[in-house]
Amino acid sequence: MPGLFVVLVEIMQICTAMEQPAALEPILRNVDERYLSLCPNSIRVKTQYFWARHRLFQSRLPDAEHRLDDALKYCPDGHIHAKQRILNLLIPCKVRKGILPSKELLERNQLTARWAPLLRAIRQGNLAEYERCRTEALSLDDDAGTGRQILPFFLDGMLVWCVYRNLLERTMTIYGSNQVPVSVLTAALRVSEDDEDGHVCDTYAEGIVARLLLYGYCKGYISYELRTLVLATRNAFPKPPWEQLREL
Repeated sequence: MPGLFVVLVEIMQICTAMEQPAALEPILRNVDERYLSLCPNSIRVKTQYFWARHRLFQSRLPDAEHRLDDALKYCPDGHIHAKQRILNLLIPCKVRKGILPSKELLERNQLTARWAPLLRAIRQGNLAEYERCRTEALSLDDDAGTGRQILPFFLDGMLVWCVYRNLLERTMTIYGSNQVPVSVLTAALRVSEDDEDGHVCDTYAEGIVARLLLYGYCKGYISYELRTLVLATRNAFPKPPWEQLREL
């Protein structure tokens, strides 16, 4: 059975390199994953990693996260390069749920330079700093094997909403009320985004808040008559606890 998964890994690598993920699905549907537990760890880790990449292309994030967790669990401690490849995909999966990696985890796997500044910007809700760190992360040599197609998808499509959410929470805290005028939100966005071209307006702010409400990052509604965001008086920003990502 290990031979089957060795061939499967090669096929997944070829399809990924050729940017033909659709060709994989008929093959994967006929693979019996129960035999994966009988394989050596090296084969199990590679299979789960490339299978997770494929799931990310399909936006099937829970399944991708499960496979990355499994790959990290069975990856030997001395294989730093392999752990970097896994964590560069697993960290965004966790961050989107409010789970941040620990400082020790980043240091142990030599990922501090890539992730620490970006995570700090997310915590602070600092959009300008986030954009700067995002650009730096994308400009780093991609030896970690993240894949140019996947990393921008994560940074632009998921993590930015964590930044907006934290900015909104800080704005409400500073304003001191659960009823925040749209003009206040606009001012906060202008400062956070370092808006030089003047594209941030009340309509822009309302659009950001509407999507945060839609995605479940906050609870409340926009009163267009009063031009005010009315947030829930209790648990306005539901989220999992900002716990630390553990080694499994």
